[in-house]
Amino acid sequence: MVGCVLLLAAACGGDTKSPTGLGGGPVGPPGIGGGGGGGETGSDLLIGQWRNSLLILVGADVQRIETTWKFDPDARCSRTVETFSVLEDRIRFSVRDCSYQAGVREIAVLYDDAQQPVMFDYSFPEFTEDRLVIGQFEFLRLF
Repeated sequence: MVGCVLLLAAACGGDTKSPTGLGGGPVGPPGIGGGGGGGETGSDLLIGQWRNSLLILVGADVQRIETTWKFDPDARCSRTVETFSVLEDRIRFSVRDCSYQAGVREIAVLYDDAQQPVMFDYSFPEFTEDRLVIGQFEFLRLF
């Protein structure tokens, strides 16, 4: 277990994080977005694909967990989690389709298989358009 925490700490810049990440609790439904002025907003910058990769030690197994978020301009999204186990030499996939509504610092995600949306804090560190933090996890833009 200590190895898992140390590996997570090294992979995440010193902060321990849950390997499944991006949890959250139920909240009210996403609101209806309104119009706005010119320039890109936070929700405009979300559009695209974003990936986070973690290496963790689980018992005698080393696992690579890659989470990919895809945000479309039509407020549709998906979250794909790919887990590779060295011990099992197997890849497991989980794909959840969703819709989203982005505010200034929060995004409401309503999974198609759920009745309650989940809220995540999000930001673009150092004002970059290629790095996105959702919850406490940093994602890099794929496109």
